[in-house]
Amino acid sequence: MASLAHRARRIVLPSLTLLVSGCSLMPDYPVRYLEAPMTMPAAGMAEPPEELVAYSTEERQGELLTRLYQQHYEWYGVKYRRGGLSMSGIDCSGFVKQTFATLFDINLPRDTYLQAKAGVDLDRSELRPGDLVFFRINNRTQHVGIYLEEDKFLHASTSRGVMISSMTHPYWQSRYWKSVRVEG
Repeated sequence: MASLAHRARRIVLPSLTLLVSGCSLMPDYPVRYLEAPMTMPAAGMAEPPEELVAYSTEERQGELLTRLYQQHYEWYGVKYRRGGLSMSGIDCSGFVKQTFATLFDINLPRDTYLQAKAGVDLDRSELRPGDLVFFRINNRTQHVGIYLEEDKFLHASTSRGVMISSMTHPYWQSRYWKSVRVEG
């Protein structure tokens, strides 16, 4: 198990590097965007309210990423437990279900197979933050995670618990099955 200092270096150093280079995993949006309601103008309105005009799709995705990274921070390292739905242990579909319920007030099915049918299928090139990514581990086992950005996804790993992995890693790349967008 990694020491606290080692874990801190793994988190702090890359963050500082990104900050200095001008890039950021956590979009630097004004607080008003993070607090803005994610609602659309009422039907029949001639123009959307002024506060929504500046709230672009890119900014909504930035808010979504912020929420997902916060979810990662809160759940990081929670152990994998088949059938689990709590901080004492959680599995991949349970983590996705809990995340969507908590962050988006969307009630997804508990089962990975049913989650794969809960939205619109899309091509891997169309992935946006919050989309579900599915993998076939073997003939009977499927795995699900939540797409973040740049081929990274958030999930509950059987070996390391809640974590972020890269879809370009040979293990995940060879097992990629499909992607789904859930619209709530």
